[in-house]
Amino acid sequence: MICLYCKTQLINDVSIIYDDYRIFEEKNKNYYRINLRVNYIISRLNVIHTIAVDMKNATNHINPIIKQFDIETAKVEKISQAGFVTAVFWRLNF
Repeated sequence: MICLYCKTQLINDVSIIYDDYRIFEEKNKNYYRINLRVNYIISRLNVIHTIAVDMKNATNHINPIIKQFDIETAKVEKISQAGFVTAVFWRLNF
């Protein structure tokens, strides 16, 4: 197949063809991810404290996010999102 709009690059004896004309044709499947947050609010006379814990991807479901070409192996690899991630924060409102 000859592509008139493609750019070609040679890296480590591997010919890489960039086809910018069809860049958005292939899409990832839909995925699910459950995010949870627990807040605790303390209201004082001059300040409001908010303490929260965020739990991202609470089910620890590994979802593919991007495909990347590895030059050394000459194969396309799937990169996945992070699994279960927590974040704790404390906010002060004066």
